[in-house]
Amino acid sequence: MPDKPIWAAYPYVYGPPMVQKSCAPLYFYPQKTAKISQSTAIFFPFYCGQQPRDFQFETRMGQIFFRIWQGEKIFPKSFFINQHLHSKKEALNIASKRNAFAVIGEITYVLDGGSLGESVLSLHLEIYSPKGELLWSLSHAGRIDNPGSIDWYIIKRQILMPEDGLSYLISTLALDLARPIYAWTRGKDYKKFIYPKKNKKQKPSS
Repeated sequence: MPDKPIWAAYPYVYGPPMVQKSCAPLYFYPQKTAKISQSTAIFFPFYCGQQPRDFQFETRMGQIFFRIWQGEKIFPKSFFINQHLHSKKEALNIASKRNAFAVIGEITYVLDGGSLGESVLSLHLEIYSPKGELLWSLSHAGRIDNPGSIDWYIIKRQILMPEDGLSYLISTLALDLARPIYAWTRGKDYKKFIYPKKNKKQKPSS
């Protein structure tokens, strides 16, 4: 007679976290493609309106987003300036002096579930030209739930939760938002990456 019940020997199938994402609405985008070959973009910590402000959290979110876009080479050159902004005007002034695009992010909602619980993150992103003109305005959101193990009788499925749910979320959202910008900076058709495609509220810029 076995020492352990037979189900104890059943194998586990491990899977990555499942991120539920919004449709990434785009509020403002260029009407024409533009091949950007020698331009620079400046990134900043992501502003979060929760009081008191957590500057360490804002820096961490901004740096993760920046590293994803830098790794994907969205802009030919990009830099992160660890300066906590109190207005968009500050960012635009800094970028203008360097003849650079300004990438300004804001965390609009956050729920930190750590490595075990539910984590939710919503963000808004704006990109301005070196002259201070708004080129892109888009939002995205995602959440991670911990469903625990799923018993399929013969095997069990176990989701491997990330150590930092919010870092995993912003990395995932950054990759989604990178697609239309990547195409735009290379003069390619970026509109196929815009979701939802039939949203009448979306307005192209001139």
